[in-house]
Amino acid sequence: MAHVVYTRALSAGRKHTLQVLMMLRGPTCGSPYTWCVPGGGWEPEERKMISSARSKAEEMRVRRSASVREAIEEISAGCGIPSLQIEESLLTFSPSPLPRDIVLPSTTLDMLEPSYPQEASIQAKSPTGNPINSYYFVCPVPPLQAAEWEPRSPLETDALGFQWVDLELLVNAPGTKLALETIDIELREELGVEFPLTPWIRGFFITEGWHLIDTVRTVHDKVLASKDQL
Repeated sequence: MAHVVYTRALSAGRKHTLQVLMMLRGPTCGSPYTWCVPGGGWEPEERKMISSARSKAEEMRVRRSASVREAIEEISAGCGIPSLQIEESLLTFSPSPLPRDIVLPSTTLDMLEPSYPQEASIQAKSPTGNPINSYYFVCPVPPLQAAEWEPRSPLETDALGFQWVDLELLVNAPGTKLALETIDIELREELGVEFPLTPWIRGFFITEGWHLIDTVRTVHDKVLASKDQL
């Protein structure tokens, strides 16, 4: 599986609070009514390209491209920031056709570059610590875009809502249920307002632990500082 971990840094004096964009999965998704980050399974074409890659760097570019494709499919119908123009040739496999307006942070395009920081690529592990075929790619969102961006799902039932959540909370208490204040009144009466994390994202925060916070800080410095976006 390929996932994008969109992150932002909120400043209060000298302190920076790191947050992750979480997505509440809709009723037609696997593990419905749970929180995750945008992502999903490999397409057959992507699997072939991964298995035939001639280098680790080439293999990782395909995996990052898959995560961008998933972001396009799951959360690119938002508003508040300028839309991106992504050429189909930049993706190893793309939805056909690509949406006219892809509303994702500008740093999403950086993920398609070979020079994207290696630290941003995290392979998930099983509870016993063994690597599994699931990858998470950290993508920092520039502060102004993070404040204005309102992500939405292109398909109405794919996601019920989005929320920025403190990374420290997710690392310290991955079993915590997260509330969605804007949930539909009928669902509120049926399901309540608090929902758990999906098993795989909960496992990701458990196995990565505090190391994930250091990784996100490093990626923020490398991706945003070069653009004068800190």
